Amino acid sequence: MPHAAGGFPSRFNQGVARHVQGDLAGAARAYESLRRDFGPHPELARLMGVLAAQKGDRARALALLGEALALQPNHPIALDNRGVILKELRRYDAALADFDRALALDPLSPAILNNRAIALLAAERWEAALAAYDAVLARAPDHAGAWNDRGLALKHLGRIDEALASFERACAARPGFADALNNRGIVLKELKRYDEALAAYDLALKLSPDYADAYHNRGNALVELDRQEEADACYQRALALKPNDAEIRFSAANWALRMGRFAEGWRLYESRFDRACVTDRFSRRGLPNRFEEGAPIAGRRLFMFWEQGLGDVLQFCRFAKYAAERGAQVSAAAPRRLHRLLNTLGGGIVWLDEDEAPDAFDAHLPMMSAPGLFGAGPESWGALTPYLRAEPERVALWRDRLGAGGRKIGVAWRGHLANAAGRDRGYDPALLKILADRPDVRLISLHRREAGDAPPPPEARIETLADFDQGPDAFLDTAAVMENLDLIVSCDTSIAHLAGALGRPTWLALKHVAEWRWRRERTDTPWYPSVRLFRQPARDDWAGVFQAMADAL
Repeated sequence: MPHAAGGFPSRFNQGVARHVQGDLAGAARAYESLRRDFGPHPELARLMGVLAAQKGDRARALALLGEALALQPNHPIALDNRGVILKELRRYDAALADFDRALALDPLSPAILNNRAIALLAAERWEAALAAYDAVLARAPDHAGAWNDRGLALKHLGRIDEALASFERACAARPGFADALNNRGIVLKELKRYDEALAAYDLALKLSPDYADAYHNRGNALVELDRQEEADACYQRALALKPNDAEIRFSAANWALRMGRFAEGWRLYESRFDRACVTDRFSRRGLPNRFEEGAPIAGRRLFMFWEQGLGDVLQFCRFAKYAAERGAQVSAAAPRRLHRLLNTLGGGIVWLDEDEAPDAFDAHLPMMSAPGLFGAGPESWGALTPYLRAEPERVALWRDRLGAGGRKIGVAWRGHLANAAGRDRGYDPALLKILADRPDVRLISLHRREAGDAPPPPEARIETLADFDQGPDAFLDTAAVMENLDLIVSCDTSIAHLAGALGRPTWLALKHVAEWRWRRERTDTPWYPSVRLFRQPARDDWAGVFQAMADAL
């Protein structure tokens, strides 16, 4: 084969030099010329594959790296390169197989070890990723990226203090590491060290002024400090930099809804289905005919479906009745254990299993999208209450079991143990002693014990109920008991939503900065006219909440 002027090594090195300098077009011309003049070559095919990946052509990159490995099967760098592309394509098992083959050939390579760890982190194999990063750091103790990613694995494992230490090691190993500073701020916020979190975000933004995620996270910390206008400015700056980012849009939605900017908030709240952490049952199935904002309701077959938690179903199921009262034929998907209670909503609604869709419908929508899509403003929310009912025979049964005498107050002090948000909204039941000490008060538990759940403290004098909601249907006994109580006192959990949906007098104990649905600084809520809000007077001051309740009794 005749060759152009110059031998392979010198022309190859010239192509590599252009590649390293970022002249991708020049490198591509040089590599193609070499391939044409000299034929297949493993290192040339590898570099052409890397170049194709840099240009975004992953299919060509995989083909070229496959060619390189066919020519030289024991090429650890080519295996590593291919593993990185497979990881980007979320083909994690194939990527890990390539990394393992590469490490069998070069077991001490920190770069290959780190890429393997990155793939495990992306695959959400947190324990394995942590062990993999430890292996990287055993060989490269100052690897800032590994310290940072190790912190991410620890955070997902709930080992927050260790995650913070890992992010701090990353910052020490690479001063000016904006990503590590941002991650340090995230865990400081989780530890409620908000001022320190802000300092971390500010330093990250000083280093990287257009760092959208740092603006976003700074806004989240400012929300917790109740510096709401500053938080909004951060969200708006983050959205300007990354207008389609689902996490930023979701935080901005929560802010707008908390502040009563409902039209803006509901539209932004649709971003929840694009968040990586959301596994929703219907919106990603490609169902036809999504209900459009402001579309007619009357005469249409609407399919509505649940999402998130049981409390959200209890709060937003009212909009199924809202649609039925306006002439829609409504079918709705929700957990089967709620069906018996939800049937009391009326309206001819057909309740389906949680993952079941009807055979035919004219439009579909999630329940939590209904206020925005229907144009149902806050003046309509409370007008729908009460919209759930307790079964009369159960009400009579629990009237006899509870007996007469005393001011009967039902209490619930936290949500589901597995739900981090529910734990954070809960309070120490020992604080209920403040209410128990008031004259003629009887505290009656509405709390269902879980495995690992401690009994209520004896000093709070909380009566517990036997054979309480033990069957397959949720909340039937709870609803019946509520109808026999003078008052319900609850944290922000499904118990509060059930009480509000029944129209029962309820006092809701809230964090200083509560979730968006309870707005800001109000003592009432348009969602439930029978509910009164008691907010912490200062962050973490639950005792102040219960003293205010005791004074109001």
